Amino acid sequence: MHFRAESEPRCSTNVSAKYGYVKEFDYLAFRCAVNYSGYWTPSMQWSTGGRALDGSTYVINSNVSQGVEHLSSAITLQVGAELDGFLVSCKTWFSETSMKVHHTNAANVPDYVFNWNTTLNIHCEYILTFAWEIWALSLYFHIHFQLPWHETASNF
Repeated sequence: MHFRAESEPRCSTNVSAKYGYVKEFDYLAFRCAVNYSGYWTPSMQWSTGGRALDGSTYVINSNVSQGVEHLSSAITLQVGAELDGFLVSCKTWFSETSMKVHHTNAANVPDYVFNWNTTLNIHCEYILTFAWEIWALSLYFHIHFQLPWHETASNF
């Protein structure tokens, strides 16, 4: 068997680090990449809520430098409120294949699994809009009826 991970997979998402959440119906991009050397190519699988996700793309760049190869996988999801709190995962592993692996007589696959996880934090568009409307109505009553702010806010 010949395999060496040059590093653990590096994974990321386009969720803003500043806010840590996304709005409902936004598109989220997820990406994982790993450098490896040897005769076995790792597999990557995206999932959420324990179910495999379809629609991911894979790119393998061979012989990037001195026999090191690069595998990357990406997926884009449009998120709804029903996915709030769900875990998105990318599993990287080696699986047996019926294809002949060149340059080796090894029949066993490397014993390697890496899981990357991130939890979705989705703000529902309706809730955000409703909260804004409540605040605007409170401000309206405060200005037009000259009610003390604490009375206005507690009435809603």
